Amino acid sequence: MYFLEYLNKANDFHDSCISSLVKYGVGSCGPRGFYGTIDVHLDCELKIANFLGTPDSILYSYGISTIFSVIPAFYKKGDIIVADEGVHWAVQNDPHLSRSTVVYFKHNDMASLASTLEKLTRGNKRAEKIRRYIVVESIYQVQCF
Repeated sequence: MYFLEYLNKANDFHDSCISSLVKYGVGSCGPRGFYGTIDVHLDCELKIANFLGTPDSILYSYGISTIFSVIPAFYKKGDIIVADEGVHWAVQNDPHLSRSTVVYFKHNDMASLASTLEKLTRGNKRAEKIRRYIVVESIYQVQCF
């Protein structure tokens, strides 16, 4: 069903949307640290955490915000990041900011991933101590492969 047709047929949903817009506005379109947190943010995060069985969760207003704030918290200089060549451009650029070594494997090709990991560790005396990350997406935004 076309989305706008759904809105025309779902008055309760429509009224709820209007009520939320009147109460909260259209949103900050930015990080909560700059623009504030409202009760529905916290309620939603709590519901997500409970659903996932985790102590906490966090919401971001935009996917790139997540990429540039969460992922770099794990990488550091000297790490090796092995990424699917089909990941979003922001995911491709983000690891370079950490000064980690970034290597790509063929899109959705597990043989390529295995080969890439093998090449990175073969003959490397420090291989056990080097932190390695495999970066993939569950749904690829751009399918050009």
